[in-house]
Amino acid sequence: MLSKYKEKLKISSRINFSQKEDYSFHLVYICIFLIFVFLIIGLFQMQFLQGRQNLLAATRTSQNISLVLPQRGVIYDANGNILAYNAPTYSVYADKTQIDVENEREIFSKLADLIDSDVEVLLDVYRTELYSIAKEEGLIRVKSGINSDTYFRLIENSDELIGFTIQNDTQRRYSDPEYFSHILGYIGKPAENELSDEIFTVSKVGKLGVEKVYDDYLRGKVGKKIEQKQYLEDIESTFISENKIDGDNLHLTIDSRWQKKLSDIMEESLEQVEGFASAGVIMDSNSGEIKAMVGIPGYDNNLFSDGIKNEQYQKFLEDDKTPLLNRPIALQLPSGSIFKVIGASAGLETGVINRNSIIRSEGCLELSAGIVFCEADKKVLGNLNVVQALSQSSNLFFCKVAMSLNRDADGIYTTLKYAEDYGLGSKTGIDLYGEQVGSLPSPELKKKLFNENWYLGDDCNSMIGQGLLTVTPIQMVVVASAINNGGEVLKPHVLDKVVSQENEIVLESQKEVIRKVSVSETNLDIIKEGMKSAAKEGSGSILRDLNADIIIKTGSADASEVINGKVYSGAHSWIMGCFNHQGSDNCFVVIQQWAGRGYQTVPIIKKFVNCVQTDFSPNCEKI
Repeated sequence: MLSKYKEKLKISSRINFSQKEDYSFHLVYICIFLIFVFLIIGLFQMQFLQGRQNLLAATRTSQNISLVLPQRGVIYDANGNILAYNAPTYSVYADKTQIDVENEREIFSKLADLIDSDVEVLLDVYRTELYSIAKEEGLIRVKSGINSDTYFRLIENSDELIGFTIQNDTQRRYSDPEYFSHILGYIGKPAENELSDEIFTVSKVGKLGVEKVYDDYLRGKVGKKIEQKQYLEDIESTFISENKIDGDNLHLTIDSRWQKKLSDIMEESLEQVEGFASAGVIMDSNSGEIKAMVGIPGYDNNLFSDGIKNEQYQKFLEDDKTPLLNRPIALQLPSGSIFKVIGASAGLETGVINRNSIIRSEGCLELSAGIVFCEADKKVLGNLNVVQALSQSSNLFFCKVAMSLNRDADGIYTTLKYAEDYGLGSKTGIDLYGEQVGSLPSPELKKKLFNENWYLGDDCNSMIGQGLLTVTPIQMVVVASAINNGGEVLKPHVLDKVVSQENEIVLESQKEVIRKVSVSETNLDIIKEGMKSAAKEGSGSILRDLNADIIIKTGSADASEVINGKVYSGAHSWIMGCFNHQGSDNCFVVIQQWAGRGYQTVPIIKKFVNCVQTDFSPNCEKI
């Protein structure tokens, strides 16, 4: 029995030993398996996840993506004269990858000393661009318009300018800026809301004038360049991933000779009459093409090309005469008697007067509530028909037309209907920014502004272009044009065509008729007859010797205004009309602010038309 027990014990021992041996064997396999898994994961990570980084590290290759800026399109006048172009210059760019925050002031101080600039200004430009910069823009332009002398000074000290590069660039330049600044406008850095896939922080975009209106054509398309360097092989290569496309060229309807001569004559006249400022527009009444558009004072738009200094910009803003204001399209003033052509249209079309109707002018007329309404200087003009009333600019004739409209039509609302028909109270749609609409008088407007009722005196004031009426010069040149061309209200434009760098026409302006006025050609001819008489024997009789089939209407509008705490008062002097030159009908409006009666502006037109007729011969304005 004992032997049996020992045998069982031996068997049990063998079994336990065998189990222990199997367990150790499995542990070895598990360890080997884990080692292989670790190696495989490491290999995968090194080969696939970190392969690109390791490859670049091994070959030491660097890439830099930079933008290639296109040339901005050139702007020409109607005769092919260059008005805006790109002058060769240099710019300094900062490489953001080489400038640390800790030493940026020190680095920029060295640059500021070499280019005679304020380090704070340079740092402000750099930091502003740095925080808004697109990823593909490796370089930041911190200073433009570097001249040759400064360029060579920078080259001589290039060892001190770590982090900066100097590149060829262009600077926008404007020919005869004082003459064309309001038309051309200027360019500048894009605002944050202007940045896009096509506009970058280093781009320049139009800010005013045709530079802004046609910026999409002028700006062109930015290209992209990839520069790659492999250090081990000492290989450098450049790839153009996107080609730049230079901007299209603009051809304007503006005639430089007309623009300059009209501006010079207006400038001289303003000094003679001691006026405040002035505006003038000339438009082809058959096409809507603007041939001249003058605002005095103007400004030098070259100052804006590479960022105007703050103190200079403040001077513009604080100037009482607001030189940045485009007066031909944005000046809103009472029109004075040139509005009487609207009153004549309303009276003739409604039938309250006709060509032969006679109305007597007694010098003054007492209206309700003791209000007295008079002719200029209280002059007694006697019996007048509408032609004579326009020629002599009778206040009483048109006041009595207003009274008849109150009796037989809808009064001021009838007058407003024809004013709106001619385009007053709304924008003409000219292809320039900043156009204003003026204001049309009405009982509702008076109630809103002054909480006062409308009286007969308001009708008479409105009929002669006073009271709550304000217009712009561009609006009134469209009115003159519609009278002259048989009733077509045209959309004025300064663009003739857009031409690509391959000399292909991309866009061409066409005549655009907004509407036909609801005035018969017979009645338009009567109004033209009155305007022709004004140029022969009326308020513009000094024009009688001009062989230009000229028609005019003069006007003076009493007004006062407080500007920067100073009171300006007196009469604005207007003239509007049309003349013929070599088969082309050209309509004009000139206003001189606080320059006196309308007749004081007539000499401007006499001198200008004589210059046009004599092909701008020397001293043509001395007439």
